[in-house]
Amino acid sequence: MEFIVHDLRNPIAVISIILDHLLLIDSRGLTERQKEDVNACKAATKRMATLINSILDLSRLENKKMSLEIKEVNVEKLLESALDEVSVFAKSRQIKLEKRVETQRETFYTDYRVMVRVLVNLLSNAIKVSLEGSEVSVIVNTDTDTAVKFSVIDQGPGIPKNMTDKIFDKFVQLKNRNLGVAGEGSGLGLTFCKLAVEELDGRIWIDSEEGKGTAVRFTLPAGK
Repeated sequence: MEFIVHDLRNPIAVISIILDHLLLIDSRGLTERQKEDVNACKAATKRMATLINSILDLSRLENKKMSLEIKEVNVEKLLESALDEVSVFAKSRQIKLEKRVETQRETFYTDYRVMVRVLVNLLSNAIKVSLEGSEVSVIVNTDTDTAVKFSVIDQGPGIPKNMTDKIFDKFVQLKNRNLGVAGEGSGLGLTFCKLAVEELDGRIWIDSEEGKGTAVRFTLPAGK
């Protein structure tokens, strides 16, 4: 499986390059709707690449072979990178994205690449379960003097209490036919998030109530 997933990187990279080339050489010849369609395809290839990388790194995390690059990370830049990756997806679902930084700490120490993927996974999940016209928020505040707290909050259907402990397990998916999202996703995104946050010496959990939305929260050490 790891070899197969690894080989998927090349065709997805080719698709992404061709889409960029199409916008570059023929942007004037495309209608606004066609440009939106091309950008939607670009966003889809980004999400596919994120999933492929998550599957590959899931194995590394499980076997404690994940190499991390811990460095100083700007909070605003981190959030902007993650929101940029899901912006087209959110627009296609008519979901409003909100960002709130409620801390004076501008930077902390972590693996930037891994953290972007954690946030993209959590934001994508939140968008998928959200009703048209609702809002998904990502909030950062200082949990303690030595920790930073992130929250990704949706206004979706919520999670049953008997599932909150299982939601981070491999291949677990919540189905909600009323939202029309049954069966979407791989069931690996939250597993990756949990293992990645724990590898970074953090903690992740869910606050949810059926009918009242879900908040996925995690804390990470701030470092120096």
